[in-house]
Amino acid sequence: MANKPEIQAVQERAYTKQQFLASGQYTHLQKDMIKALLQDNKLYTEAEVQQHIEQFMKQEAL
Repeated sequence: MANKPEIQAVQERAYTKQQFLASGQYTHLQKDMIKALLQDNKLYTEAEVQQHIEQFMKQEAL
């Protein structure tokens, strides 16, 4: 009888706005967007931050 592969739930880590701003992963422009879009006392995953940035970039300019 073959062993069933174990399925592990991978939980993405969440970080504060300040941790994202201190990261070297984002450009200056992206950090400006992070400053404006994220709340100070909330945790975000990298995927959530990327989604916020992408949504902002797709908005029509006023």
